[in-house]
Amino acid sequence: MDGENQSHLHHPKVLLWSVGAVLIMTALLFAVRSMRMEDTRVTRTRTAIKTLADDVEGIRRKLGRIPTNEVELARLIGTSIPRSGWNESLEYRTDKSAHTRYWISAISRDNNIMIYVYDSGHAEKGVESVPF
Repeated sequence: MDGENQSHLHHPKVLLWSVGAVLIMTALLFAVRSMRMEDTRVTRTRTAIKTLADDVEGIRRKLGRIPTNEVELARLIGTSIPRSGWNESLEYRTDKSAHTRYWISAISRDNNIMIYVYDSGHAEKGVESVPF
């Protein structure tokens, strides 16, 4: 009889460990999926910013100047301003005096809020990530 009672005591422990293992695996899978989604959004955002910067440089070569605002930029590229990986419009700003330098940026909407920015005055740096 004692052997039977001891084997019954092990069943709740096994069940508890099994439930714990399932919860841990679910949490890990969710974390991996979230990181992949964030990586995809970051890649999509960086690509959209770089592509828009290339478009602005093409306009500069063609017209000898850059667009002065987002409305003019959209008109000159023939479509709306591209969207980030978080489905937000990219922001386009110029220096207000000479309109020779511009910035294209986006803000992430994940737990680690980052600003992704391209500064034409430092084009060699590409798209930078700045913590918010």
